[in-house]
Amino acid sequence: MQAAGPAHAAGSAVQSARPRREDAPQLDHALGRLWDELRGLLHDQVLLVSLESRQAFAGLVRVLILAVACAALALGAWAVAMTALLMGLVQTGMSVALALLVVVGATLLLAGGLFWLARRSMRDIAFPATLRRLANAPLPEMPE
Repeated sequence: MQAAGPAHAAGSAVQSARPRREDAPQLDHALGRLWDELRGLLHDQVLLVSLESRQAFAGLVRVLILAVACAALALGAWAVAMTALLMGLVQTGMSVALALLVVVGATLLLAGGLFWLARRSMRDIAFPATLRRLANAPLPEMPE
C-alpha cells in the first residue's frame, strides 16, 4: 500500500494544478481584465507613435522648406560671385568668351566634387551593418 501512496500524491498534485470549476469565473474575469489592459497599453503605444510620427513629419517638412530656401540663397550668392569673377577677368584684359569658359569650368569642377562627395556618402545610407547582420555575415572589427 505504500507504493500507492506516492502515486496517489502525484495524481492529486496534478489534479490540484488544474483549475477547479468554481475558479473558472474568476479566471475568466482575470483574463478579461488582462486583455483589456493589454489593449489599453497597445492603444496608448500606437497613439504615441502616431503623434510622434506626425510631429516628425511636420519637422521634416519644415527642414525641407528651410533647405530649399537656403539653397536658393546660396544659388543667388554663387551667381553673384561668378558674375564678379567674370567681370574681374574681363577687366584684367581676358576676352569675354575665355572668362565665361573659366567661370563655367570652375562651376562644373565644384559641381563634380559635390557629386563625388554625394556618391561617396550613399554608402552610409544603405544600412551596410544591418544588411550584413541579416545575411548572417560576420561584422568587421571596429578600429580602436
